[in-house]
Amino acid sequence: MTVSGLLTARDIIAQCKEKDDLGDCIILPCNVLQSDSDLFLDDLRIEDVEREIGVGIRISGTDGYGMLSAMLGMRIE
Repeated sequence: MTVSGLLTARDIIAQCKEKDDLGDCIILPCNVLQSDSDLFLDDLRIEDVEREIGVGIRISGTDGYGMLSAMLGMRIE
């Protein structure tokens, strides 16, 4: 587990609500979710966070390829 695995949906919502422009989406590492799930540590779902912050969420892998894939919206190998 990495430090990002300790982030809760409520933490993310609180930080994002303070920002004026989040762009089209935010990218989060897969570590923020429970294994094989769309649930955060505090049992909120991705769609709950999207609704609260008003933008979509893309989940990325934990390496550079995963981040780039999420940024481009495509799978990179």
